[in-house]
Amino acid sequence: MENEAKDKADELFNDFYNCHHDMDTTNTRICVMLHINGVISELISQKAFERLEFWNEVKQEINKL
Repeated sequence: MENEAKDKADELFNDFYNCHHDMDTTNTRICVMLHINGVISELISQKAFERLEFWNEVKQEINKL
């Protein structure tokens, strides 16, 4: 699952970075983290815990970029 999380982290980071050319990598990382936190909050509220671990791994991969 770690490779899947890294792939998703790269995908999200690149999507946000490519859409917002005026943002530097730090601000892009912050925006992606805010997005992921929203996804995690939604998963918690829907009690979909099986994907919670995945999104936490994606956050860890974003921090490594």
